[in-house]
Amino acid sequence: MRTINTHRCGVGLNERITIQARDARAPGDPSRDYRITIDVRDGNVATLSYAMLFQTGDPQTEGLNGVTCEVLLAIVLDRLQAWGRSRRSSTLTGLAVTGIRTALVALHSLTHEGQLDNLSHSRKESL
Repeated sequence: MRTINTHRCGVGLNERITIQARDARAPGDPSRDYRITIDVRDGNVATLSYAMLFQTGDPQTEGLNGVTCEVLLAIVLDRLQAWGRSRRSSTLTGLAVTGIRTALVALHSLTHEGQLDNLSHSRKESL
């Protein structure tokens, strides 16, 4: 199990959220199984926990068995765009939207070029 801390910035809610990659991975292979745990410290509930599984294997042979990076980015983009239409709108929100859109364009381009299977994210190029 590997803990991921790149979401933390030293203050706020993100300091109470733990992300763990729960599966063993070979060098160069992405993790598939993640657990997100939130320390809510609210009454009787100490933590909330969520699992997220990413697609593994060729969907043609393995079937659809998880989400893609594009799905996760699309959710984040939707949230940021809503903030952009609210009181939370700022230059930084716009910068974040641009970054997410850029990442989606890059992933879509890789898919269309045949370098990265949109569903399985098979390692065909070192990212």
